[in-house]
Order: sequence, then C-alpha cells, then structure tokens
Amino acid sequence: MLSGLNRIVAIPLLLSCGLLAACAGARHQTGISPEQRLHVAHAAETSGDVILARAMYAAAGAESSDDRTVLIAAAEGLTRTGSPADAMALLNDHLTRSPADDDVRRTLGAIQLRSGMPDQALKNLAKVVADRPLDDAARTNQGVALDMLQRHADAQTLYRAVLARTPTDTDAANNLAYSLFMTGQFAAAKAVLAPFVGRTDLPDRLRTTMSLVDNSAAPLERRMPTVMYPVVSAI
Repeated sequence: MLSGLNRIVAIPLLLSCGLLAACAGARHQTGISPEQRLHVAHAAETSGDVILARAMYAAAGAESSDDRTVLIAAAEGLTRTGSPADAMALLNDHLTRSPADDDVRRTLGAIQLRSGMPDQALKNLAKVVADRPLDDAARTNQGVALDMLQRHADAQTLYRAVLARTPTDTDAANNLAYSLFMTGQFAAAKAVLAPFVGRTDLPDRLRTTMSLVDNSAAPLERRMPTVMYPVVSAI
C-alpha cells in the first residue's frame, strides 16, 4: 500500500504546513492522504522521531475510520510507538459503527493482550473465532489470553488445535511450549518443539523458547507466551 509513495515528496508536503501538529489535522489544506501520513509516520518511527510518528499515525487513523487497512496499520503503529490507548480508541470507535469487522476486532484483541488486558481481549477474540473458526491467529491469541488468566489447560487445547491444522505454525508451537514449560511439563514442551529442531529459518522467539526448554533444569523463567499480531489478509 505504501511502497509506491515517494518519501522525498511526502516529507516536504508535510513540512509545508509549517506546524506539524496543525498539519496532522488539516488534510483539506495540504492534500496529504492517509496513506501518505502512514508513509511519513513509518519513516519518522524508523528514524526515532516518535512524536511525529504518533501524530501521523493518529491522523491517518482518524481520517480513515472506515478504511480497515489504513486503520489497522495506524493502530499497530500507535501501539509500537507507545500509544496503545489511542490505538484501542480508534479501533473501538470503528467497531461501534461496524461491529462485524472481524479483522479490526482481531487487531484490537491483540493490542489488548499487549496492554495486559486479557479479559477484554478474550471477549473480542471469542467473537472473531465464533465467526471464523479457522482463524488461527485469533485462536492462538485466545490461548495467550487464557494463559495470562492462568487457564493453562484451556490455552494448551487451543494451541494444539491450531497445530493439528497447521503443524508448522511457529507461533502456536512457541506458545504451547511456553505454556507447558510454565506448568512444569518439560518433556511435553520438548516434544512440541522436536519437529523444529535443526531448522535454520526459525524466528528468534522460538529459538529462545527452544533454549529455555532445553535448559529446563535451570530456574523457571515465567515469561508470558508471545503475542502474535494478526496479519490482515488482502482486502
């Protein structure tokens, strides 16, 4: 969506406003589209300018409350730059108008998990899974919520259901191994990870889990399972 935009053009457009904060809310004056705002926000985030990034993500989301692709990108950007409350407000506002939008609801659930709100996340993710029983991202995050609520057996059942459909799902395998490890089931955790041993393309978090489980005699590290941000399908 953003790859066709030219950073060299977008930034002068932004700076031509004179005042960045005012520019963020003045699309009609500058002609900057929400997609361009996302582009500028990403560039600012990458360069470490968190204040500008937040302003641009917020403006893009506010201007695109009915465009789920931009809205989700803006919410994820706000979360990465330390404003999850603003991200959740954007998504909740959209859901009051479009309560059946499961992509937005799934993203909201993931952000709620990262914000330490498992009860709220579980409610949103349950609605998504009810509509889309094969949504493995939502089901995996349901498991994370249950683990956070100390309902480990229920979480493990969900992770296993995902792995039964997709044995190569590294997020489900990672979270199941963590959950088993946290409940002292070291042999079971190793068995879950066994199919991944020797692979060179594993994400860092799974490598860390494998090392942790291999060292199961060491003091127990009670880490919460990895939260997987939903990947929104092409719309």
